[in-house]
Amino acid sequence: LPILQPTLDSTQLATQIKARVIASYYRTSPIDEILALRDSLKLTDDQVTSIRAIADQFNRRVDSLVAPVVAYAIRRGKSLTSDELYSQQSRIGGPMRDLTTTMRARAVSYLLPDQRTRLFSLTGYR
Repeated sequence: LPILQPTLDSTQLATQIKARVIASYYRTSPIDEILALRDSLKLTDDQVTSIRAIADQFNRRVDSLVAPVVAYAIRRGKSLTSDELYSQQSRIGGPMRDLTTTMRARAVSYLLPDQRTRLFSLTGYR
């Protein structure tokens, strides 16, 4: 069963596939989630700047991991099936989890102990 919209141009198609693949791992970037809580966590300007830099690096690395899946899907075009997309996504599952864990820990390392406790109470993540 084809899963791509045939009326999209290649840029729109790439954007759609990338969003779909990323959404299969998380709804919101775990680093952006910390930044979204900056007021609740009472982050300093320096903390926000440092965590934003980590978010930028995280997003670039996610783009690199997802790029081969997007390229495969574009090559398959209208004949791409959900099973094929899932198969391609599963190849990057481990690296995505490792990247997410590592980069989130790096971002959390900029938090003070009370901010970490607050983050855990708000998100359930350590």
